[in-house]
Amino acid sequence: MCTAATAVQAQSSKDKLAKERTIQPVKVSIDGSDGLGIEAPLEAPSSTDPKARFTAVEQMPEFPGGSASMLAYLESSLMYPPAAKQNGIEGKVYLKFVVEADGTITDVEVLRKLDPECDKEAIRVVKNMPKWKPGKQSGNAVAVYNTIPVAFSLNKH
Repeated sequence: MCTAATAVQAQSSKDKLAKERTIQPVKVSIDGSDGLGIEAPLEAPSSTDPKARFTAVEQMPEFPGGSASMLAYLESSLMYPPAAKQNGIEGKVYLKFVVEADGTITDVEVLRKLDPECDKEAIRVVKNMPKWKPGKQSGNAVAVYNTIPVAFSLNKH
């Protein structure tokens, strides 16, 4: 037999369970104080902000003369590290860098390593690249992140 008190307890349990199953909104702060590690603003940077760095823009940066010229530059500038050559190390070093609004290369870092000496050589060559044609957003030159592979291949004749 169900009494009024039992019915109230049953309804209270249903309400509690319903509250537990309800999806609650999550408060997220930009400064990372919530422990989620979000540190960057959620909206895209403004093309008029001189400190803004983009990952994709209307007109991406370009090496002077295009991709073929960049490959020729890499081939002529890259010196195979002797120890890597002797040990038969081959592969690609993936580098990330910023093409600044004036076309200079900054903030070169290795995304995927191959060999310490090959990594250093790839960084050296990219840091010494000539100025690029900068990327553009809304008609303004802006800083843009770029990623390239630098291949180390031995000629096996």
